[in-house]
Amino acid sequence: MVFAIRTTRAFASDMRDLSGMLAHMGGLAQSQVAHVIEALATGDREIAREVVAGDAAIDAMQRTIGERVVGTIARRQPVAVGLREVLGIWAIASELERIGDLAKDIGKRIQAINGENMTLGSTLGLRHMALAVLGQLRDVLDSLVQRDVKMAVDVWARDEDVDRLCAQLSRELVGRMAQDPDAVMLGIQLLFCTKNLERVGDHATNIAEAIYYVVEGRRLLGERPKADVTSIVTK
Repeated sequence: MVFAIRTTRAFASDMRDLSGMLAHMGGLAQSQVAHVIEALATGDREIAREVVAGDAAIDAMQRTIGERVVGTIARRQPVAVGLREVLGIWAIASELERIGDLAKDIGKRIQAINGENMTLGSTLGLRHMALAVLGQLRDVLDSLVQRDVKMAVDVWARDEDVDRLCAQLSRELVGRMAQDPDAVMLGIQLLFCTKNLERVGDHATNIAEAIYYVVEGRRLLGERPKADVTSIVTK
């Protein structure tokens, strides 16, 4: 019995450490996305370079969390809720690492664009979409810290809005390239940036699903919603 109590306390300590590391990693990922949006809006290559360089810290955090998760499972042998929570941290860290990769790729593409071409008119729609994605990421990280299932489901539902903005912007960029051959190179880079931002939204939605599973012990049912999902949460 004494051993069981000590093991439980040790596991709780491990989980506090892991949760703190994950929160820090989430903050880094959110900062990367925010900065790359700024670089995208202004054409600031220096900010873009900083985002590219900053990805190494997120990669290192993901590796460290993975090692700590494996060690915690090996030492504490958690089951049921405990195992679900520690595996949830591992899954969310992987999603954050992918978000960092996408921000880095956008940063590289900004460096390939002539600053004089990054006018407000050519990036206004993209910035609007980017801010929607950043809002998703901010809210899902808040829901992670607060274990707020309703907020997580709200992020899950908003993925439709980002998809719609992505499709609309892609059509506009293709139309602009068709009308102006000089805009083709810029348009191609912005199309890739658009898709990468849409994928950041997808990973934020994956995190929302992971939070729901960890807190509720069951998965969200069905496909990602295209309409009202308030009935999913009955609290």
